[in-house]
Amino acid sequence: MSLRSGSGPAAPRRADLLVLAFAALLLIWRILIQIHSPTHQQADAVWYLSQTYSLLRGDWLTSLFGHSAFQPYLLPYLYGVVSLPFFAVFGASQHSLALWNALLLTIIALLTLRLCDRFAVRAPSQRTVLVAAFLTSPSLYGPRPEVLNIALMLVMLNLACGAHPVGARRAVTLGALAAAAGLIQPVGGVFSLCLLGILGIARRWSRRTFALLLLSAALTVALLYGPIILVDPALWLKQFFLAFRDGDGRGRIDLLLFAKHVLYTPFPYLLYGLALLAKVRASSNATWRARAALGEIGMMAVLIAALLPFSRSYYFPYLLVFIVWRLADSGRAVPRRRQNAAALGLLILMPAFSHYYPTAQHLENPAYGGQARRVIDAARAMLEEDRDGVIWVEAQIGMVAIQHPQARLYFSYIARLNGAPIRLGEDDVMLFTTQLAAEDAMPNLAHARDEIVIIEVIPGSERGLNTFEPFRFERGQPLGLWMLRLNLER
Repeated sequence: MSLRSGSGPAAPRRADLLVLAFAALLLIWRILIQIHSPTHQQADAVWYLSQTYSLLRGDWLTSLFGHSAFQPYLLPYLYGVVSLPFFAVFGASQHSLALWNALLLTIIALLTLRLCDRFAVRAPSQRTVLVAAFLTSPSLYGPRPEVLNIALMLVMLNLACGAHPVGARRAVTLGALAAAAGLIQPVGGVFSLCLLGILGIARRWSRRTFALLLLSAALTVALLYGPIILVDPALWLKQFFLAFRDGDGRGRIDLLLFAKHVLYTPFPYLLYGLALLAKVRASSNATWRARAALGEIGMMAVLIAALLPFSRSYYFPYLLVFIVWRLADSGRAVPRRRQNAAALGLLILMPAFSHYYPTAQHLENPAYGGQARRVIDAARAMLEEDRDGVIWVEAQIGMVAIQHPQARLYFSYIARLNGAPIRLGEDDVMLFTTQLAAEDAMPNLAHARDEIVIIEVIPGSERGLNTFEPFRFERGQPLGLWMLRLNLER
């Protein structure tokens, strides 16, 4: 299954400077979008930083901002630990979140170049396209823990794809890294083990190597996570296996989720298909061609099947690690014929959804960015007031609230996750960036509609962003700031 292996000579440093300049262009472009429109981010990025800020306050086994009902908080903790030093230095803001994202993607770019060196992929066009496979994936701008895990998986590939066979020490290291991926985000651990299993079969690892890898992964989880589980095993089972399953579709097999991922990140899959076709056509032996095609398709199918039960499209970017490995191994990241022209065309097209689309959204609605900044400033001013009550916020303004001990994250299924609706106190408030979101919050509250008042703090924008859903455009809700609280005059 592996066409080439070993560590080849590195590409010339000047060529890599061009690759990194292109990567810097993509990253700076996204940072500027974030600065222009600071509410333009993935909601889960803030949610996953909840434990980071609990740790910064010295609160172990808590995640009050995002998991206020989870006391103690027993879910995997390593993302909070790894991200803690960065946010301790750079603080809580939309800008620090964008910089954290850029740092992780820079590490991914450097590790991708190192993987290219492992397989002697020296052509700048090939190396740039492989880096762009990650940096033009819309799902990797947020960032969720998957971005950190992708960096960790690239470390694993670089360790496993050296010139020498994987020995006992390296097998133990790989197992520990796979376990670490699971403690960052459990699906990442599952995928890492599947990826290493496929790689080990392709490179003919011994049974002893596989056994050491699995034993190392199990021992790492037992040592680093076992004490957390033992705090309250019954509660851990509830939080880990049951809390996020009821009514949210997890466990349902839906191939449309994979199709949605491919729709927004089509070019790596196109290149992988072309490389597979070239690999098959390169041999005159019909039996070898069939085995090669079935081997590649089988590996991809195993990894897709590993992700499908988790029923979320944002896990499928893990497949990009596999695709970049296979393209680097084949040396066919870009078709050989007119290679430079093909690479240039790809690099122009690949940012379609990650960069052109959000840019076009704001060019079509130029007033939206200024409104977003006004909303952030108003929310920050309210949070800095001396308040005794709890302040509930949406994720769009979560980064200005996350460091406040009284702040809590509101999301649409919070009553189901917490097991009870929210009961507001006299000093409690809730902040929403659209009026519709404020109205839709009522089913999650333990109050009748006449007990609640919704106050317009910043009037809604004239228009919302024009958003693309598969095969249709929709106009988003006008952006503003609304405060929901108890009607004390009732």
